Amino acid sequence: MSCDNGECDYLWGGESLVSANCRYLLTMESGGSLSMFGNPNEYQDPCTDGANEGCRRRRRRLQNVWHYGWSSDTVIGDDAGQSVPKFTMDTDGTLSILEYVSGADSPSALVLWSVSTGISGDDINIEMSDSGCLTVTGGSTSTKWELCSTFTSEPGSYTISGSALETLPQSDGPVFEKEEAFGFTLFGNEVVLDWRILFILVVAMLCVMACICAGCAYFRKQRRQSKGTPNRPLRPEGTANANSAAMTHAVDAATETKSRNFLTEMVETKMKDEAKLCVILRRE
Repeated sequence: MSCDNGECDYLWGGESLVSANCRYLLTMESGGSLSMFGNPNEYQDPCTDGANEGCRRRRRRLQNVWHYGWSSDTVIGDDAGQSVPKFTMDTDGTLSILEYVSGADSPSALVLWSVSTGISGDDINIEMSDSGCLTVTGGSTSTKWELCSTFTSEPGSYTISGSALETLPQSDGPVFEKEEAFGFTLFGNEVVLDWRILFILVVAMLCVMACICAGCAYFRKQRRQSKGTPNRPLRPEGTANANSAAMTHAVDAATETKSRNFLTEMVETKMKDEAKLCVILRRE
């Protein structure tokens, strides 16, 4: 793998970088982990003499035992069921594992793991050495970045050495750079968007707004109750309607009584006036 004129090689999930002696592999596993594998014995090519049945069909059968070495222990989220991992290098010397959540054609990717080798330039080379080390050389300096691993039959029981110890992430699982804290990071010439972080932030903001609205409504209700009359016991169903009808009937009766009294007073007054007129006429 190398970088030339700003373009760098990469490994998709399921692809491997092999040492020249075919005893060591650097594999970008489909699950998202970048792993080393080693063969403790010399690689036996089943097609050397051409007698193997598989060789006549232009196939090779790996009849060797592969032991486990260093691994990044990263895992793709694969929330949509379309994620694919990719191991890549950049001209600034950064090695990264990316997750393309919508397949290889995704416009953006998540950074699962990254490490800076300190080697930059357009002529960087990365390879698996015949001693089982991942090495990065070239660039504008003569520095060599190297990650060497032991290989055992049990996963996770390896030890590592080399200059990579100074730059490798110390924590397990996905590693995100500081600039990704708000969902964005600049990787090479593309903007990498972590949509999961944005989704969590949006949900949190909605929850806070809902709590604020509920609190305002509660305190407004309490304020109105404190200014009004004390709470009264609830009336039985139908009592309010009966009382309303009774009050209406009472008002109507009072109005009718007043009207009658007024008419009576008018008649009596008229009769008194007529009596006075008769008395005056008789005197004359």
